[in-house]
Amino acid sequence: MSMKSISRRAAAVMSALVMTMGGACLPLTAASGLCVTASAEQTSAPALKTADIYGSKLSVTVTNLSDYPDGTLFRVYVDGRKIKTYTKEKLDSLSGRISVTHDGENWLRGGTAYNIKVKAVFPEGGSEVSKLTLKTTKKNWFCVKKGAELYKLSGGEMVYKKTMSSAVICRGALADSEGKAVAGRSRTEVSPEYVKIYLPVKNGKNENNEQLYKYVTYYVKNGSSRTAVRSLNALRKKVTDYALGMSRKKKQTYELCAEYVGKNETRSDCSGLTKLSYLRIGWYMEHNAEAQAEMGGKTVYNNIKLKSEKNGVRVYEFIDPEKRVDYSKLKKGDLVFFVCSTNNQETDPVYVSDGIGHVGMYIGSGKMVHFTSSYGITNHPCRTEKLADYEKYHLVIARAVRFIY
Repeated sequence: MSMKSISRRAAAVMSALVMTMGGACLPLTAASGLCVTASAEQTSAPALKTADIYGSKLSVTVTNLSDYPDGTLFRVYVDGRKIKTYTKEKLDSLSGRISVTHDGENWLRGGTAYNIKVKAVFPEGGSEVSKLTLKTTKKNWFCVKKGAELYKLSGGEMVYKKTMSSAVICRGALADSEGKAVAGRSRTEVSPEYVKIYLPVKNGKNENNEQLYKYVTYYVKNGSSRTAVRSLNALRKKVTDYALGMSRKKKQTYELCAEYVGKNETRSDCSGLTKLSYLRIGWYMEHNAEAQAEMGGKTVYNNIKLKSEKNGVRVYEFIDPEKRVDYSKLKKGDLVFFVCSTNNQETDPVYVSDGIGHVGMYIGSGKMVHFTSSYGITNHPCRTEKLADYEKYHLVIARAVRFIY
């Protein structure tokens, strides 16, 4: 409700009072003891909209700032504790955004629900309280700036190791000067001076000439990093945009174990596309569809069970051959896996006909992007297609796994 609406409502109240006082037309003056103001009951509550959700930070936006007069104060509470107060002028400069990094006593924990309340207070009264419950993500993602100094913890001290040559997005956690996570600890006792990050660094190649990586833990000063993205959706977009970019290369070659992406050319296979795409956000996956299906993601759909194992390769069967995944339950970036022959020749001792042999990436609107050698594709083996068509004519989704949550 705008202040004009409040004034109109106040005028209506005054008119009603005049008409009902014993039929007499009495003036409403200060002397009469009657004073109508913009009270809490007459003022709209702050309209809150979710802005950002991270593992250690939540943000909401007040979308109706124009409803309030200058000088209004916005008091912010988390789980019943007041954590900060904004002036209307300050919120205006922040486009209405309120950031929450602690619950009033402790630093936020990942994967935890917090109750956020906001109340507007001004000289003539105040608003009703707005409520919003948000849950932090289980993981934090940070962007480490180019030129940031990386440290290792040695003997209880931070020792400089190297300088970042380019900006990189990676998983991480806020930490104190001793390298201990601050999540859930008292903010009066600890300060997040560092971010503990996990970087995938090159670690040689295997017998198939695939680039291998390993995770290395470093620490970077908090001021040299920032929360990587405005939302998990932005992370998903970064991953899917890279995969879609591969599908738009002029020259495409389906090649087992290849991991080449150039300006106008790409050479890869199905699990190579997903591996390279997730490396954009510092998430390393093995170059293997079955391994990716088991690499610590959140299974959001599963319709297969283990039948047997042959030479170390698992053989699966469908739990319900008629069941199909609900596409509306999938999110961009989710990986969808299919049961078929593995990428090995039948002469290979680890070849199986019913292993997890293919993977694609969901890109929204019922579509996926994938690299395939099937059904006679020669010039554009990296392509997008409707899952409904693919499931009808080729393979049915056996499992879906989410890595960004």
